[in-house]
Amino acid sequence: LASGFDGYISKPIDKKELEDTLRKYLEEGSEEVKVEDVPMQSVRDENILKKNGMDVDASLSLLGDMATIDETITDFIKETDSRLALIKQYKEAKDMQNYAILVHAMKSDAKYLGLNKLAELSYNHEMASKANNINYVNDNYASLMTEVDRVIRFLKEYIDE
Repeated sequence: LASGFDGYISKPIDKKELEDTLRKYLEEGSEEVKVEDVPMQSVRDENILKKNGMDVDASLSLLGDMATIDETITDFIKETDSRLALIKQYKEAKDMQNYAILVHAMKSDAKYLGLNKLAELSYNHEMASKANNINYVNDNYASLMTEVDRVIRFLKEYIDE
């Protein structure tokens, strides 16, 4: 704000707060700007997500609608392959600083998607790597990868439906 910004929204982003803020600044000084509320629906069966442990309600509260969740899931799936390759590379190189950055990103994505078990495992790896606890990372790496694989499988099933 001291640098000239007009507002600030903290993470996690609340869709309603973002919409209200955008509406305020877009409509300020302009009679022509109109922000319409268009409910976004998904044609997929969200029961696939729920039966696999995804907290869809928590994700909806953060992302707003199923269409946004679907987009976020698609992005998460696309990013995971390259992210996992780098996570493995950093683990093997004992580069805990970069390892922490990537598991932090995975934790954040998992939280937005209501993937609580993956978020918790990622958080534990983040904290251990920040503490340079290579033994924890090595000893618990397989369980993190098992959960990532499980999550990616059911997310792909959902998206490919």
